[in-house]
Amino acid sequence: MNESIFQGVRALILSGFGGFTNISRDIISKNIEKNGGVILKSSGEILSSITHLIVPRDAPILKILEKLKTKELPQCHIVIQDWATESLKHKALCSEDQFKWQPYNETNKPTSSTDITLPVKNKEPPQFIDVPVTKIPKKNDMTFHSISNQPIFDDENTAANNEQKEPQKPSFEEMVNAIKEEEQAEELAKFINDQNKKMNERYSSLKQYTYFKAKSYGINHNEHITSILEQLMNYYELLKDKGRMFAYRYAVAKIKDYPQKITEPEQVKGINKIGAKIQKKIIEILETGTLRRVEAMKEQGRLKLLDEFGKIWGVGPSASDKLIGLGYKSVAQIKQNPPSFLNENQRIGLEFYEEFLNRIPRAEVQRITEIVEGLAKELAKGRELTAISCGSYRRGKETCGDVDILMTFEDMEPHQGFLTKLIQKLFEIGLITHQLVISDEEVVRKHDNSSFEGVAMLPGGLHRRLDIKIYPRKFYAWALMHFTGSAQFNRSLRWFAKSKGFRLSDEGIFPAIRSNGETVIGSSSVVCYTEEDIFQLFGMPYKTPEERDI
Repeated sequence: MNESIFQGVRALILSGFGGFTNISRDIISKNIEKNGGVILKSSGEILSSITHLIVPRDAPILKILEKLKTKELPQCHIVIQDWATESLKHKALCSEDQFKWQPYNETNKPTSSTDITLPVKNKEPPQFIDVPVTKIPKKNDMTFHSISNQPIFDDENTAANNEQKEPQKPSFEEMVNAIKEEEQAEELAKFINDQNKKMNERYSSLKQYTYFKAKSYGINHNEHITSILEQLMNYYELLKDKGRMFAYRYAVAKIKDYPQKITEPEQVKGINKIGAKIQKKIIEILETGTLRRVEAMKEQGRLKLLDEFGKIWGVGPSASDKLIGLGYKSVAQIKQNPPSFLNENQRIGLEFYEEFLNRIPRAEVQRITEIVEGLAKELAKGRELTAISCGSYRRGKETCGDVDILMTFEDMEPHQGFLTKLIQKLFEIGLITHQLVISDEEVVRKHDNSSFEGVAMLPGGLHRRLDIKIYPRKFYAWALMHFTGSAQFNRSLRWFAKSKGFRLSDEGIFPAIRSNGETVIGSSSVVCYTEEDIFQLFGMPYKTPEERDI
């Protein structure tokens, strides 16, 4: 790579909002510095020396000014983060005009050369423009911008004339013509055409994925095999033997996908890409109902302790190793004389060790969710709020390990500070007893979402682990699918996305490129407002949460 790609560039990068994470910022910063550029750490008194201000594509102007602590934008190139990632990708400095940031207003929403918007099904799309909530119209009162296909607000007469019209998605040719009509350069139109073609090819390749299409989600015909192999997989994970752990994880996934119950050794030999050694283990399970390796591992003292100590909330493998090294032989011993290195959260996990191990009945999860949702709606003061319990509860299980509540606001107004107020109220009414982790205010949040981890208890009940998360509407469908699971379902989707050059997360699916040994994550994601849209993107028929329990 040309080591002087960014020679002469003095860039200030604003991140942590608008879908542009601090992790991506750090990677981009490192690559710019590696290639001759200078990264400015704060605005302070250096605004006059900035050559490039890099901001999220969805950055409102007020947010930028707030970050810069100034009333006016600096006189420099203001570009979206894709300017840096594309320059790295093509090993040459891209034109700033092609990636110029454009402020939002009621009639002008910046277009993305790589965004693909799927149809919204029975759901009004959120508005990424700064207007009072009272101005958000109903779907039939909307018209759509000729370039971005996003709703814009008309006056009352126009809204009335459009009341019976269903907005149509413009063709690409119409989009390019609209750009030309708005006095954009021919070069920009060509660039958008090239970029759309590249990204359409990459996203369309997702639909070639047929692994999930023929599978009967939610039906594991071979739990008599997978339950034992999962024990072995977990033991190898405790021993940090990643090679064997991944091999057994893959085998478990393949066997769960097998369309019928395995009862004969010949069936095992027909399962593709499972090695001979694991096949022998499966045949042993069929013949004896267990595995000698698993039974032997159960009796290994260190493994038993790693397994036992690892179930203390907040205590991972490293802490478990320390506890074993200090001579602890049981959780009871740790409770009697806790070591000084345990932090406050780990001590809470130790205090409620037995209670956290108890599974939570569905009725209890539902009651806790109802209390949290009811109080949240009171605090929302008329703003439309959605709250749903995810995880094994949403997948239809009779018991759950914890309570995991996901929320979103239907409008796009900032919700910073809302979660903190909600947690305070839940403390006051006695539902929440302990706070473990909270990221709500901007100074501690890494993304646009807010999250809380803590302990809840109904009157006369046990202490339960409670997580509450609030995501912006534009990320909600991705977060809902992510936190619903199952873990194997999510892992399979992430693996496939990675194989196609994408990074899948709870905030979307993003192009990922390798540069100087680093992974640079792009900011462009398909806009999906429902889980149905996500399944459509992957070319799969929609599967209910219960059918994802693989």
